[in-house]
Amino acid sequence: LPYFAAIWSDEEQENLMEWFQGSVQNYGPPLLDYFLPILTTDSYDYAKIAAIEELGAVGQRFPEVRRQVVQALRGQLPTRAEIEELDDDVVDENQISIWTFAALVLADLRAKGCIAQVELLHKSGYIDESIYGDFDSFLECFQPGKRPSAEKKQFDLLTAYGYRE
Repeated sequence: LPYFAAIWSDEEQENLMEWFQGSVQNYGPPLLDYFLPILTTDSYDYAKIAAIEELGAVGQRFPEVRRQVVQALRGQLPTRAEIEELDDDVVDENQISIWTFAALVLADLRAKGCIAQVELLHKSGYIDESIYGDFDSFLECFQPGKRPSAEKKQFDLLTAYGYRE
């Protein structure tokens, strides 16, 4: 796990990280000790997004750590007061991506406490709606039988690199 966290945290190893993405979640709750710090350190943005997804999967599969994962992911979102103070000139696309994926995974985890924050992020234009849709789509995720991540197309490495269509 420390090696995976080191790979995740090193932007120069981004391509190597792709080989393990979606698999490190299989380590379960011990992953939190190594991947939660990625969210709070100066890691590059894609590493944070990938860590959010791995942590979310652990939170779904292991109810005993769900609360800890939800708390960490909510920490990735600005508070309502912070959202109201945000200036479009300081919010970049990378930050919007982090907020969007944090919101998506929080919806997967059925974390209803984040709804007001996510609604305000949508209204302020700080959610990339091409990822999961508008705020109504976000709310649908809380309905029984809805799983936004399950509806996302599976990542295929060969297709991503143009070897298969």
